[in-house]
Amino acid sequence: MNKNIIIIITAIILVSILVTGCLNADANENRILDSLVIDAGVAGSSMQTAKLLVVIDNQESYENNFYLVNSLDTEIPVVDLSENIILAVYMGLQYSGGFTINIDSIEEYEAYIKINVVSKAPGVGCPVDTALTYPYDIKSIQKSEKAIVFSETHTINDCSS
Repeated sequence: MNKNIIIIITAIILVSILVTGCLNADANENRILDSLVIDAGVAGSSMQTAKLLVVIDNQESYENNFYLVNSLDTEIPVVDLSENIILAVYMGLQYSGGFTINIDSIEEYEAYIKINVVSKAPGVGCPVDTALTYPYDIKSIQKSEKAIVFSETHTINDCSS
């Protein structure tokens, strides 16, 4: 009799865990958002010498950020900021080439939007330019009331072979 009760209780616990896990999986589901590349690359000069991950929602900030890495005679891409926001990531001053920063993906969750940023640095033995560089990436996404969270992954290129 006690053995049957233990089996029933164990079965109830396992079913509860399974159901709870399935419900939580649905709550944490995400979808990948589309983005539009505004500008990206490695500037030869920049006013932005420190790392910066920023959300831009007004024209003045957009222009100021765009011209941190572009000359003033560069035409700024048109973005409707009543419908979109700008995501800008700057790696800051690097003392050689071989560094990059990229908005790799954008995931929308129930309560927030996660911006996945990948920063890469040259490893030992990697050929690099001997110049000051300012890697950056600027993209736009559809405006949302959800919180924006940046998540950055750092990698080092392996050039040892």
